[in-house]
Amino acid sequence: MWLAFTNADWRTRTVDLEHSKRVMAAKFRAAMADHVAEPAWKALLARLTEASAEFREIWAQHEVLKADNGLSLLWVDRHYVHEGSFQGFDKVDARSEKVARPDLTFGIADHYVPTARNRVFKDPSLKHMVDQLVVNTGKHGVMLMGLNDPRQ
Repeated sequence: MWLAFTNADWRTRTVDLEHSKRVMAAKFRAAMADHVAEPAWKALLARLTEASAEFREIWAQHEVLKADNGLSLLWVDRHYVHEGSFQGFDKVDARSEKVARPDLTFGIADHYVPTARNRVFKDPSLKHMVDQLVVNTGKHGVMLMGLNDPRQ
């Protein structure tokens, strides 16, 4: 990937350079999610960002790859979960996994919450879903904008 963005000789010999650069950047971005805390990965990202304006431009775009079939690979830099997201957390737990990017994930109870000021839940199952969101976000290090949060 370094050569694709920085080496003029290598770049002239690459078939479909534009597509190749986008594919490499997309795969690097996807892999980076699993290595975000590793110094070597951060260093490579910093070196590429400094050395190549083309890399900076591709990296900054949310559409990192447009396939021939018209589908796009997007990088979404924010993930929102709500009280109905318990199934997703259950699957993560069942696989003994972690939330991939808790730093980019935000929890907010907004789907099944009563709108009255006192927020009395008439249905205990809905209250349980909100309580479970509190547990799940705490367990996985996800920021929660809870019912008493002023941002709510």
